Amino acid sequence: MTISNKPLWHHNFTLKKIGYFGIASGTGALVVAGGTYALTEWAGVWYIASTVISGAVAFMIKFVINAIWTFK
Repeated sequence: MTISNKPLWHHNFTLKKIGYFGIASGTGALVVAGGTYALTEWAGVWYIASTVISGAVAFMIKFVINAIWTFK
């Protein structure tokens, strides 16, 4: 498959970037799971609130990782 007479891997769509994106996403999933557990079990926060807080923190972490590492 070619785009403008160049192979597909010469454009900014590479397996390396997909791998970086996967690592960033996995990191976000770990932050959500760990943050939800920590806030709920150790800090006594309501589980829905702890999930929302952990999700917001994970979003910010993934945004920074992707901005710096994946889509530089």
